[in-house]
Amino acid sequence: MAQPTLNVPLTLSYDTGSVLSYARMIAGRDQRRLNCQYEITRTAVNTEPDIAVSRRPGFTSDGSTYGTSTQVPYLVARDPAGTWDPTAWVLVKNSNDNKAVLAATSVTILSNADYYPRFWEVTDVNGTNNLVVQMQNSTSPAATPAQKVYYASTLNGFTEINDADFTALSHRGKMVFMDGYAFIMDSRNRIYQSNINSLSAWTSTDYLTMSTTTAPPQGLMKIKNVILGCTTDYIELYQNEGNATGSVLSRIPKSEHRIGLGAVAGGGSMVGKTDYYTTIGDFIFFIGRYAGSKNDASLIAFNGSRFEKISKPFEDGLFSSTTIYGVHRGSDHGKPYVGIQFTPPTDAVQRGWRYYPDINEGFEYSGTVSMANNGYHYAGTTTTTKLYYLDVANNYRDDGTSFDMIVQFKLPLGDLSRKSMSMCGLIADTPSSSQTVSISFSVDNGANWSTPRTMDLSDVRKVIRRLGLGTFKELMVRILHAGDGEIRLRRFFGDPK
Repeated sequence: MAQPTLNVPLTLSYDTGSVLSYARMIAGRDQRRLNCQYEITRTAVNTEPDIAVSRRPGFTSDGSTYGTSTQVPYLVARDPAGTWDPTAWVLVKNSNDNKAVLAATSVTILSNADYYPRFWEVTDVNGTNNLVVQMQNSTSPAATPAQKVYYASTLNGFTEINDADFTALSHRGKMVFMDGYAFIMDSRNRIYQSNINSLSAWTSTDYLTMSTTTAPPQGLMKIKNVILGCTTDYIELYQNEGNATGSVLSRIPKSEHRIGLGAVAGGGSMVGKTDYYTTIGDFIFFIGRYAGSKNDASLIAFNGSRFEKISKPFEDGLFSSTTIYGVHRGSDHGKPYVGIQFTPPTDAVQRGWRYYPDINEGFEYSGTVSMANNGYHYAGTTTTTKLYYLDVANNYRDDGTSFDMIVQFKLPLGDLSRKSMSMCGLIADTPSSSQTVSISFSVDNGANWSTPRTMDLSDVRKVIRRLGLGTFKELMVRILHAGDGEIRLRRFFGDPK
């Protein structure tokens, strides 16, 4: 009886990709881990962590109807009163109208076909929380105003910031808030601030200019008590020094960094692009550029003092080979991730990448639920009138519909001599008695795949024999789970010889 000669952990990182990484991945011609997450187990006997690839949890509708079927949800905001559930405000576009929707109630914030909801944030103004919504001009992002900004403490109370000193600016990127001030960047690399404890009042002389003015401005980011002024090639750090004139901000000495903010923040078409950074714990994560082409894209983390590139070469190729529409924070039942959105909000099927900082690994995402969320509710993209959440009694389906989980990889065979393989198996488990996976193979780098063979994960011996593959120089393996239950995949083994 054939014995395994190769044992491959299924949490291996991806190979280095190319400029075609995204197209090859979604076409099934590259390595991929689709709709997966990770599980770590550690016992008193085995102190080394055991990492398994498992099926991601699915999304459940909260049961309410939000707005109408003709709308496109761009963002899900938090109720400024401070609650997440069940009072989410959905920021949508319906034909020419940009609206805020709360269940059966909707209000039009701005009726203009050229704008769409791009950013939201809740900030305190004189003891009252307000939701601030920035509308982006997608037709001409260099226009004045490039953005229209509104705020409200109640759904029916949206007010536009129409101070002439504010509307005269050609805004760039997200507005950030600190110490009672609102800050925003303009097209001249200036960082403007509002009057103290006000969103509506601005003064034309209350600004500072970045020391780096040769690179196009992208926008602001904030972590703790530090504001980051970002261009395409440089980032500078600022803190509140309480200056009596001009801006209260001063540049932190020796804080110029040769890292740029990526194209998701600005550059080219802005249609459908939303947040360009997110915060998890004491870190912000953003798509940045080290230098070179405007399409260069890496995931970068910053903790207030140090920048670190955390994406791997494959991910750099992936992010650089497609348009990124947003960077969002999410969590799978206590497993936080950075959600990098690859498709515009108008697409019914959403694609993206989930990076889990705890294990420094990423997984591909595909589904009918957007990555845009308020920490609890996620927007629906096939059914645009629904909001979704992660139910603790989850059955691993999205709104009652199963989705595909795929683990696909190339066997590390060592050389290109011809080989054969007669058997394969998995080290895996499931709490269910009815979960199966199908395994198929490709000998031509993913162009064609063999007829899938079914494996029952509840069997004690998870082995398939008499594969009938013939001989090959390279072999790709695809493991597909189309069920609706929990599974854990740890290792693949076979007998190539």
